[in-house]
Amino acid sequence: MFRLYQQISSRLSTFMARREKAIFTTGARILAALCIIVAVIIAHRLGSQFF
Repeated sequence: MFRLYQQISSRLSTFMARREKAIFTTGARILAALCIIVAVIIAHRLGSQFF
């Protein structure tokens, strides 16, 4: 009984980890894109101020 529970819990945890990983990677990509856009805007404004 306990072994069956362990198997189910391990499978569930791996499934949830995969789901979280997928969500995390998409979120990380969105965050990276936003950071790049903000950095480009800041660099453009600073560049237009300095040059």
